[in-house]
Amino acid sequence: MFETSGALTNVEPVSTLVLLFLLPVLWAIVSIVFRTRDGLIARVAIAMSGGMLTLAITLAMRLSSLPRGSVLVQHVAQLGRLGQLDLAFDLMLDPKGAAFAIIVALLAFSSVLHTAWSPRPAIADALACAGILASSALLLCTADGFAPLLVGASGVSLGAWSLWRDRRDDSSVIAFGGNVAVALGLFMLYWSLGGSFGPAGYDADAAPRIVLVATGPAPADRTTLSMSTLAGARVSSDEGPGLPGEPLTTPFTVALEPGVYTFRIEGGAATADVLVPHVAITQGQAYTLTPYGPTTSVRNLADQIAAPRIASTGGQVPVRALLAARSLGGVRASLLIIFLLVCAPLAQAHALSARRGPAALAATLEILPAAYFALRFAPLVDASSLDGGLVTLAGSISAFLLGGRAAAADDPAQAMRCVLGAATSIAVGAVGLGEPAAALVLSASSLVACGAALAAVEGRRDVRWLGVACAAAVGLLPGAGTSPGFALTLTSSLNAALHGARAGEGLATSAAAGIASALSMLAWAFCALAAFRVYDAVIRSSLRDPGTRGQAAVVTLLAVLALGGGVILGAGTTAFGGQVIPLARRIVGDATADAAPRPIAAAAIALSIVTAATGVLLARRVGAGPQTPRWLRTLSAPHGAAMRLLAVGTRGFGFLQRSVVRMDRDVVEDFGVAVTEVFGRLARVVRPPGAHPDPQRAQRITTAIVLVLLALFALLVLSSMVLG
Repeated sequence: MFETSGALTNVEPVSTLVLLFLLPVLWAIVSIVFRTRDGLIARVAIAMSGGMLTLAITLAMRLSSLPRGSVLVQHVAQLGRLGQLDLAFDLMLDPKGAAFAIIVALLAFSSVLHTAWSPRPAIADALACAGILASSALLLCTADGFAPLLVGASGVSLGAWSLWRDRRDDSSVIAFGGNVAVALGLFMLYWSLGGSFGPAGYDADAAPRIVLVATGPAPADRTTLSMSTLAGARVSSDEGPGLPGEPLTTPFTVALEPGVYTFRIEGGAATADVLVPHVAITQGQAYTLTPYGPTTSVRNLADQIAAPRIASTGGQVPVRALLAARSLGGVRASLLIIFLLVCAPLAQAHALSARRGPAALAATLEILPAAYFALRFAPLVDASSLDGGLVTLAGSISAFLLGGRAAAADDPAQAMRCVLGAATSIAVGAVGLGEPAAALVLSASSLVACGAALAAVEGRRDVRWLGVACAAAVGLLPGAGTSPGFALTLTSSLNAALHGARAGEGLATSAAAGIASALSMLAWAFCALAAFRVYDAVIRSSLRDPGTRGQAAVVTLLAVLALGGGVILGAGTTAFGGQVIPLARRIVGDATADAAPRPIAAAAIALSIVTAATGVLLARRVGAGPQTPRWLRTLSAPHGAAMRLLAVGTRGFGFLQRSVVRMDRDVVEDFGVAVTEVFGRLARVVRPPGAHPDPQRAQRITTAIVLVLLALFALLVLSSMVLG
């Protein structure tokens, strides 16, 4: 029997997980139904968003009180099964999801307060869109399956599309393209984990689909069997003693007699039965039936990647090596899957940065899928291979483009959204370097800090806290805001560039890390330049229009949390070989990461501070001049060229779509008429009107048509043989 080792995940059922994404739906519905009653809408939205934030914090505290490796789960519905493909609507909250859920709930609550205290006459539409965005983002963070994951990501794009209303442009198409890429990536990941695509079609692995794992002594010296996955599946004993009350429906935990069993798992009408044959059950032990192989469960993915697989030549092979050895359309499967799942969601960052004008604070949630997918699928990325180099380069190039666009932007709100996109891109690059903890600090702190800055841009009051928010967004203060995340990223990239392997893929990865270091520092300086240009601009505008006092409270709250959040998540001494592990590494499960050499860590921290300070000095120089210098405009040229190229591709897809519609309307419908007319004329030639039918002539025509078809077929076969 194939054996695996490692600790199983402790699953804790919690039904209140459903409320986490239903509460925003409720205030969205109230906003739509009672759209003319602003007071009622505001009170309901504040109550619901406050309850959502309280629930997110409560669930996170409950999760932290459980043993390490525990998750909170809730099965909602079984959508269907096709073969081994299980599409279930399940919810799950692990440390990564809990961290993002708190951030989403905080931003949604702040957005509701900011909108309710604004002087605008109608707030129903803004609150409804904020509810859709918050609900979709929380569903994304708590999804335990590919189906709710895609629903959440699509809902985020839909909510953002609705939020911008009259300012819709091609950026919505870019975001939609990112969601389509993720769907393709999930499809390819699932089937590549369970087999390979070859000339003869799909070839499934011979590895077992479900295995029996002993989890330790059973309570009260009993023998127990449990199964918490594949909800709704039926389990029975095919050989050996019977199970009490079989067939059992998952999830279940039952006591059974020791002996040798063969378990049969029936997934449903479209799923073949799975056998776990001839397993020995001993007295006093607890056993669990758990899936092994392809999975649609997000919480099982990291364990599936870590467990070895049976190789076709015998022995065991790591899953990363298994994916790297397979190809899809001539491209290495791991490279294609990682690009679609980790790099393609950066389209949301560019979509957000392309939008102009102010919007509700909840608009920052549009960028959430990029950071979340990078952290969720980080186990797929091998930092020492070409896959890690691809992610690192993609993130750093994206950050460079967005940083240049931010520095040259005249619209303060658009500039801060570009800064947020650049920070998220660097976070994605950190995943490629094997530093998911840095990605968590960067994405979390930049979301809150840029949210505070955007609220201050609209409120235009107490600009001192806008300065704090800008400093937190670009990591100007050491150890606070995004500073720990960028320092960790720079440490990893410098270490990989200086001490990488000297041959093979390691050399390419080392070169990619060196290029990423340079691009990331340039992007970070551009972001600091952009953030403090915004600071100067808001100072000037606040003298003319001081804004509202209530909105200033939201800015203060978010700025303080952004500054302190970086300290809480990133404080530690492991970068210098110490024993204090940052909270971010504990959340992402990277507590045993190797420390970089102390000189490199010290140099990275110094470079991160100098880079941000350089951007601030450039902003002061630009602001002191009578007009905007010409060199500042050139910084956005690379981003503009990339967007024009992307626009050409978008128009190309639009042309194909219009061509298909035109062909369907103007060509396909007329084709039948044309064919009927041609055959009618041939019939008149063969048998003129009024003439009697000639059977011999009809037979000769039929024979001639058959001979022509046979000749064409022979030519086709001959050409295929000659061309090989």
